[in-house]
Amino acid sequence: MGRKAKLKQIRQSAQPSPQSETNSDPNEFVEQLEKQGYQLGRIERCPEVPNRRVKPQM
Repeated sequence: MGRKAKLKQIRQSAQPSPQSETNSDPNEFVEQLEKQGYQLGRIERCPEVPNRRVKPQM
């Protein structure tokens, strides 16, 4: 077995199976955010950024 094949085998064995992630509850992410204090119903977006530069007043 070559060096690259060994590395590939190690990488594949170290990665968790993607099936375990898909079995989780889809609302779990939202619940974790709400526990941290975020409210998804009231999202504050950044203000509009002007296209031109405003010269400072002296």
